[in-house]
Amino acid sequence: SGGARTLITITNGAGVFSGNTTIGNATSSSNNTVVLTDTGSVWINTNSFLVGNASSSNQLKILNNAILT
Repeated sequence: SGGARTLITITNGAGVFSGNTTIGNATSSSNNTVVLTDTGSVWINTNSFLVGNASSSNQLKILNNAILT
């Protein structure tokens, strides 16, 4: 949807499974951040992964040995 200034944190060994992912899909969806952090935290995405598709200042941060595949 068109939310702005959203923070999502995936941490402490959590896992996420997704097919298609977009951070910042609408023109009003700016300044969103997703943080994937800590050993054992994994995000498995099976198709497209877009950051800032239709808006600006969106971020994906992968820290401390987390994994995005």
